[in-house]
Amino acid sequence: MNKGYVEIGDIVIISDEDGNHTQSEYYDNLDQVLVQENVIEEMEGRIQELRKESKNYPLVKKKYTPYLIYSAVAAVLVTPIIIGILTGTNPYLESVDTVYGTVNEALFHSLAVGAIGLPFTSLLTIPDYFNYKERVKKGKGINSELEFLKKQVEKEKEILTSLKKHKTKDNLSTEILSKKVDDLQELKALREKLVLFYDLGSNEKKYYRYYQQGKLDEKLHEQYKTVDVDMVKEHLQEAGPTLVKKRTNNM
Repeated sequence: MNKGYVEIGDIVIISDEDGNHTQSEYYDNLDQVLVQENVIEEMEGRIQELRKESKNYPLVKKKYTPYLIYSAVAAVLVTPIIIGILTGTNPYLESVDTVYGTVNEALFHSLAVGAIGLPFTSLLTIPDYFNYKERVKKGKGINSELEFLKKQVEKEKEILTSLKKHKTKDNLSTEILSKKVDDLQELKALREKLVLFYDLGSNEKKYYRYYQQGKLDEKLHEQYKTVDVDMVKEHLQEAGPTLVKKRTNNM
């Protein structure tokens, strides 16, 4: 990150956060260029962080399968096989006398294992399901933030290129000047957008519903002090067909 610079005539010595120094020529919009470089560096650093984090929260494309299903399948299919191995008989051909009458041995043992296992797996399913939902939500938030950054960083690079093309020296000073790079406002605005896009991703259905109902402006301003509503609408318009398709498939 650029932290400041010393201007000596038309020569500028720029310092970064690690104490390194580089020499440049002076031009009037140098402050804007250094701030813009910091914004891009911040974005590229965040992109790398999100790419690493996204590996732990992959986008889930299939529906949740509860432990109950696996338990039921195991009770029906696996239990008779185990009983057959242990007893050396075919439980599908044997019978067991119960208070309710004669029952096929394979069915009897499957029901017995199910009666014991299903309540236990039900207790496991509840927290596992909520953990699954939270991971899906976080994965969508990370992906939304990442996609925004990948598009936006290219736009910021175009702005930087444009700034560097217009190098005038109308305000060149004969004094030795020391200045700090004032990027606080721009970095704050960037981080607020990242929070917003994470929120849009993790709560995509809610915000798309607000958009369809004409309540988006109101809801966004309740949540955020400053927000580019048009940018959010553009994002939701792009995501809209996918969200509608998901909702249709779930009906």
